[in-house]
Amino acid sequence: MHSTWWMDIGAYRDMHRHRRCHQYRQAYSGRLGYDTPDALIDAGMRESYDALMTATFETMRELPGNAAHYLMPFGARSRFLFKMDFAEAEYIARLRSGVKGHFSYRKVAWEMKRAMES
Repeated sequence: MHSTWWMDIGAYRDMHRHRRCHQYRQAYSGRLGYDTPDALIDAGMRESYDALMTATFETMRELPGNAAHYLMPFGARSRFLFKMDFAEAEYIARLRSGVKGHFSYRKVAWEMKRAMES
């Protein structure tokens, strides 16, 4: 079984704490876009947020080498691979899919749970 889910860097910083996983991270680039929290949309701030993220990514492209990583917003998407056994996947899905979790890893944890059930 193989599934792909997007996750932003802020969510990855929480998810990478699961040490029983083998974790692989693609280099940060900002080329995969970003996630927009529903709360910002509901507050009518999407246009301002989009403008800020666009300006940030444009500035990052002008910076030399890895200096852009220091400007990378946590909302930026990146690719991450987590390899784990079923018990760890079940634990992460149960722990991280709750309402107190970050919106983007909640989505990933819920999709993990659904994939394990099928």
